[in-house]
Amino acid sequence: MELKKIEIRALSRAAGDRRELDPASPCVQQLFEAVSGSFGRRSALTHGAFGEESLQEHPFAGALLAMTGALDEADLGNLADVALSRLLESASAEQPDDEQDSQLVCLLYQSDRYHYLLLALLEHETRLGLDATLQPVETRILAAERLVQALRVNLTRLERGQDSYLSFVPGKRNGSVGQDFPGAFGCSEAVPASHCTRELIRATRDYCNQRQLHERKDEVVEDVVSYLERQREDKQHASLNEIERLFDAYIPPEQAESSGTTFGQFANTEPYQVTQEFQPHSGTLRALGKVKTKSDNWQLDFARRSLGPKESDRDILFDEEGQTLTLRRLPTRVIQTIREALEQE
Repeated sequence: MELKKIEIRALSRAAGDRRELDPASPCVQQLFEAVSGSFGRRSALTHGAFGEESLQEHPFAGALLAMTGALDEADLGNLADVALSRLLESASAEQPDDEQDSQLVCLLYQSDRYHYLLLALLEHETRLGLDATLQPVETRILAAERLVQALRVNLTRLERGQDSYLSFVPGKRNGSVGQDFPGAFGCSEAVPASHCTRELIRATRDYCNQRQLHERKDEVVEDVVSYLERQREDKQHASLNEIERLFDAYIPPEQAESSGTTFGQFANTEPYQVTQEFQPHSGTLRALGKVKTKSDNWQLDFARRSLGPKESDRDILFDEEGQTLTLRRLPTRVIQTIREALEQE
C-alpha cells in the first residue's frame, strides 16, 4: 500500500486544530499502517453506497466526487474540513462536547489497482508508563488500532459507477459528537440483496479453490444455497457467521483459524464485500440454483450443479462445438418413460 496524503482534525465543537501530515514521516507511516491494518482485519464490515440524491446534493459527497481522478492533485484538506463540519452539524445541540479527545484521521492511499479514502475516528487512551525514576505514571496515547468508527470509500469503484464502494466499521458512542458516520456523510448502509447473494456464491467457490476443495466445491455451494433458500423462506436474514459454520464440515475450525482468514473474513472484504447480514435475494437464488430454458418442442429445468463440459463427470454434458446436450446416468423411471413414448409412435 502507498500512502498519498493524510490529514488529521480534532473532533470538538471548537474545531480549531487541523493538520496536514507528511506521508513520508516514519511516525505517520506507523499511524497509516495501524489504522488501515485495523480496518482490514475487521470481519463485520457493513457495505453500501450513496443514494442518487446524496451524490447530487450532499456536501460530503460533492467534495468526494471532486477527488476522483488524480490522487496527487486531490484536495484532501477540503474534504477533511467538510467531513469534520458534517460530523459537528449532525450532532444535536443537547449533546455534550467531545470529552474523549477524539481525532478524525483522513487517509488517501493506493492498494493494488484501487484507490481508497479512509476516514477513521480515533480516541486517546490512558496507559501506564515509567518516569525517569522508574515510578509508574499515567500517559495518554492515541489508540490508532482501535477504531471507534470508520468509513472507507473505494474511489476506483465509485468512479466506475460500480456497486458497494462504501465500507463501514459500525458503532456509536451515545451522546458524543461524531456518533453517526453514515448519517453525517449521507451514506446508505444498504447493499442490494442481489449483490450480496451473488457475491457470496462467488466467494464460496473461490474460497473452496483456495483451500483445495475442488472435488467438494459443488457440495459446499449446494449447502450454502440451501441455507440461503431456507432463510429466504423463513423471512430471516442470512449471516456470514452461520455460513462460516457450514464450512466446519469441510475445513476443521482450527485449520481455518491457523490459515489467518476465515470464510466470513474472506467474503466480507474485497472484492466480494458481502455484508455481515443480508436478506437473500430470491431471483438471484433461482438463477444460481437452476437452469431453465425452452424451445418450441421441449423445455429444460435442471440444477446448475448437474451441468458441465463434455469432458467432465457431470450428469448433463454440453458440447459447445457440436452444440449438443447429453444426459447421462438416467434413472430407470426416466428410461421407462422414454421407451413408452417411443413405442407409441
